[in-house]
Amino acid sequence: MENRTDFSLDKNIDNWKSQLSKKSNFTGDNINELESHLLDEIQGLNEIGLNEEESFLIASKRIGTIEQLTSEYSKVNRKVYFRSRMLPFLKGILMFIAFMTITELVTNSSIIVADKLELNENQLNWLSIGILISLSLIPFIILYNKYKKEKFNMRIFTNIPLLVITIVITKLLSIFSLISLTHTIGINNFGILRLNFSYFELAFAILVLIVSSVMFYSSKKDKKLKFVG
Repeated sequence: MENRTDFSLDKNIDNWKSQLSKKSNFTGDNINELESHLLDEIQGLNEIGLNEEESFLIASKRIGTIEQLTSEYSKVNRKVYFRSRMLPFLKGILMFIAFMTITELVTNSSIIVADKLELNENQLNWLSIGILISLSLIPFIILYNKYKKEKFNMRIFTNIPLLVITIVITKLLSIFSLISLTHTIGINNFGILRLNFSYFELAFAILVLIVSSVMFYSSKKDKKLKFVG
């Protein structure tokens, strides 16, 4: 049989590998090993006269469907699978802590500067609220614009060593800024500022929970639609 001109073996193999890589059950070595088996099978089928498309379809069926391979390798790579499932949660927690510590540091530093300008209690209160709102909106606006322009690199924000270093450094600086605040603006003003920040933490945590819940149930709905289709 003649090879079909619209069939690309390389593209189909790349697509097959891409489907495997989307599953958290496989390591890079697993995928390379499976690709090697697939190519051996294809070569053997080519030698008996089958074209590339037929060879690919038969070889991929012999090796197993994506679901079958996922099930097999989930047993082999149980520890790897567990780590890969937990890593996104760990990264999310670290990102949340990093954002809150940076926000706290910037707020404290801004209030110290504002106090040097001799703003009154009411002005300090509204300034802290304005800073917290700005620190919430500005990063999301910047990230959204980068995402729209396809310049958004999520790996930078989910790099665990970078997140840990950021948290440690900003937390230490926040502690020093808090000590300075208690001496410069007084206990009453300090209590108001901490209360504002506590409200901000609660509101931001609720927002994260809502977004997470919407994304979770949306993904479940998408999976059901794909299954029905």
